[in-house]
Amino acid sequence: SIFLPETLDLYEAKNTPKVIFCIHAFSHFLAKRGIMPLIKSVYGEAQFAEQEISKIARYFEKAGVKMPEFGKIGGMLEKELSENDAALHAANMLVAEAIDKQDSELLLERLKNPVINLARIRDYLGDSYLIHMKSRKDKKSEVAETKRKESFDEIDVYDKILSQTELQDCINAKNIEAVIKKINESLKSGNFEELGKALICEDLCLRGAIPEYE
Repeated sequence: SIFLPETLDLYEAKNTPKVIFCIHAFSHFLAKRGIMPLIKSVYGEAQFAEQEISKIARYFEKAGVKMPEFGKIGGMLEKELSENDAALHAANMLVAEAIDKQDSELLLERLKNPVINLARIRDYLGDSYLIHMKSRKDKKSEVAETKRKESFDEIDVYDKILSQTELQDCINAKNIEAVIKKINESLKSGNFEELGKALICEDLCLRGAIPEYE
C-alpha cells in the first residue's frame, strides 16, 4: 500500500513510523540518483532496551501499522522506477557485472556511460578502480549476508552492488591517492614542474595553489 506522511504526522508525532519509513525510502531514491549518500545503517550498532522495543511494538500494533522491513524498501522502489531511474539502475548493474568479472577495461567503459554521470574517470587508474570497487562491493555483500542470516530479512539489491554515489567515492579516493603519490615523487626527485602540475590537479581540489610559486 502507498502511504505518505502529513504535516501533523511530523510536528505532532502522529504516525511516526510512517514518517520514518518515508524518510528511509526517500534516502534510497536520492542515493540511486547520486544526489546524496544512503542513510547509514546502524544495524549491529544501535542498542535498545527490551522495554523500548516492546513499547514500539505495542505502538505499531495499536496504530494498526503494517509496513515492510527497512531492508526491503530499496527493492520495492526498484519496481516503481521512472524511465531515467531505471536506466541509472541498469547502468549500476552493468558496472557491478564488470567488477565481478574483474575486467578493468570493461569497467572503465561502463563507468563512462553518460547515464551514470560519473566524473573525473582516469583511464590509467582502471586497475586501481577495479581493486578498490571489488573490495568495497565484497565487504558490502558480506555485511548484507550477515544481516540476512541474523534477521532473516530479504537483501536489498543495493546491499549487493555499489550505488552511483559509492562508485564516485571510489573514483575520487583513487584519484586523490594517485595525485598524492605524484606529489611525493616530485618532492623526492626535486621535479618542481611536476609538483606544480600535481598541486593544481582538479582531483586534489586544493585552493590557492599557483604553479608559478611552487
